[in-house]
Amino acid sequence: MPFPNFKNGVGLVLQLPQPTAIGSVTLNLNSTGTSIQLRSAQSPTPATLDETTELTPPTPMKPGTNTITINNPTPVSNLLVWITTLGSVNGKSVSALSEITLKAAS
Repeated sequence: MPFPNFKNGVGLVLQLPQPTAIGSVTLNLNSTGTSIQLRSAQSPTPATLDETTELTPPTPMKPGTNTITINNPTPVSNLLVWITTLGSVNGKSVSALSEITLKAAS
């Protein structure tokens, strides 16, 4: 389900202790139909999506464990986990992330 017209998504900013090149992000979620995009931000509190940089295109998720790989990783200080499409659970528009694991690029 797309977000209402006034909202292009919702996200969570992960502030890293030092700039790190992230190779992949593993997420656990409970919904069907959710899409997630990874973005970087110069600040831990970006005011708009324009203040962030795309690291991956929106990626469809499945219930359970999902891994998103970042091609050409560069060091980032703030990682934005951006939900571009909200999934559903039992017919209700909802998505819960229960675990996020970052893996540094090798």
